[in-house]
Amino acid sequence: MAIIAHWKKDCYGGFSKLNAQDCYNELMNISNGTLKEIPNQDVVDYARNNVNSELHKAFNWNDAEAAEAFRRHTAKNLKNSLYTFELENPQVSMLNHDTQEEIPLFLNPESDTVKNHMPTEVVMCKPDLHKATLEKALRELQGFQQRYSFLTELSAVFQAIAQVKIP
Repeated sequence: MAIIAHWKKDCYGGFSKLNAQDCYNELMNISNGTLKEIPNQDVVDYARNNVNSELHKAFNWNDAEAAEAFRRHTAKNLKNSLYTFELENPQVSMLNHDTQEEIPLFLNPESDTVKNHMPTEVVMCKPDLHKATLEKALRELQGFQQRYSFLTELSAVFQAIAQVKIP
C-alpha cells in the first residue's frame, strides 16, 4: 500500500506551502526506505546538499536570519521553562495554592490582543486572558486526542477531554 502524505490541518512553520508527498519521499530517501529513526541533522544535511529538493525549501539558509530566529526560539524556550511552586499575588484565586504543583511563571494565552508570553499572575487575573488560556489548553488537548486517537487505552482520557466546557 502506498503512503499518501499530507500536512495536518493546523500545520505551522510554513510547511503547508511545500509538497507533503515530496517531503515524505525525501525523508524516506534519507532513511534508505527503512522505518529507522531519521536524525534532525541528517535532514538538515540532506536539505543543504540538495538545493532543488522540497526539504531545502523548508529551511532559512540565510545564517544571520536563521540565527536570530533561533535566538527568538531560545527566548521562548527560556520563558516556557521557568516555574514556581507558589505565586505572590493573593488575588490569583484560580490556582490551587494547597498543592506543591509547579506553576509556569509565564504563559502565552495567544488571544486576540496578546501574542507573546506574559507573567502568569497577570494572565490569571484578567478574565479574557484566563479564558484564552483555557481555550488554548483545550485546543492542545484536542490535538493530543487527534494524534493518539488510535490508542484505545486512552479512551477514558479522550472522554474527559470531550466533557470540558469553557464558560
